[in-house]
Amino acid sequence: MAVSIGKRILTADQRSSWGGLSPAPATSCYWSVHYRERVIDVLRARARYLVDTTYMFAHFEEYLRQKRSDRPEDKCEVYWTAEYYEKPMDQIRIIAAVENSLKAMMLERGYMVHYIREAEDTRHFAKMQAEGRPVPIDDFLLVRDFMTDVYTHHPVLEGLRNEWKTIEAKHLLMEPLTTLFNMDEQFVHLLKRIQRDRNRVHFMIDYPGAHRVNQYIDEWTFVRDQCRLLTESEKH
Repeated sequence: MAVSIGKRILTADQRSSWGGLSPAPATSCYWSVHYRERVIDVLRARARYLVDTTYMFAHFEEYLRQKRSDRPEDKCEVYWTAEYYEKPMDQIRIIAAVENSLKAMMLERGYMVHYIREAEDTRHFAKMQAEGRPVPIDDFLLVRDFMTDVYTHHPVLEGLRNEWKTIEAKHLLMEPLTTLFNMDEQFVHLLKRIQRDRNRVHFMIDYPGAHRVNQYIDEWTFVRDQCRLLTESEKH
């Protein structure tokens, strides 16, 4: 029985050349529809978990109450934890959740989620990724195939960057892909800001004016709602 992977056909004899081994996990999402669906499920589950464990979101109402108060004595544990101690981790969780969700959407729509190595036959695909354009899996499988990994001896897709690095947020949030995902422009803008701010030093001094506090609360409420909408939807 022949097995179709994109536009490529693997016969039973070709599969037996790997001794019936399953594909290496790193690139299993390109091996078959079954494996791709398993990876999509894992990505979505991770995204939901990351949003659920974001400290600010888990304590959102109490955090907002303390954030709105202009009295120092009202700034209690939840405020300080969300504002400083957990803030860098929350930023990482949010970006990672979005990355996982968007990669699941890309796989579901038949696009590569790994960075492609520049070579004579793949340079065009690498350029597409650098420009934020999605690369169809079927097109890539026309020029590159699976090979036996020298370490695990399992089949792995060739033509990808070292360590099988997947696409980062800086490329996932570029306009061609955000248009494909039909993402809200304000949400994309705030995600880019979160990504930029997570590498900054956070000092335990914060005395914003009332207007800034209201704007801050509105923005984070919007981010929370959009993250939940993005990660809780089963189909996009």
